[in-house]
Amino acid sequence: MEEMWNVQSRPSIDLAWHNRFTGLILGLVAGPELFEAVSVLTSPDRLIRFTPEEVAKIK
Repeated sequence: MEEMWNVQSRPSIDLAWHNRFTGLILGLVAGPELFEAVSVLTSPDRLIRFTPEEVAKIK
């Protein structure tokens, strides 16, 4: 019984699983934000200009 308890309570295993779950949670929270930022930064640039007549039509 004591041997099973010793195997289950090793700090190195606990730390490894703690780091895995922390990384998973941080990845799920920060992942979409980072993806959006990278998508915006790597998207092609386009400049759209309207003439004053077109702006008047929109209003």
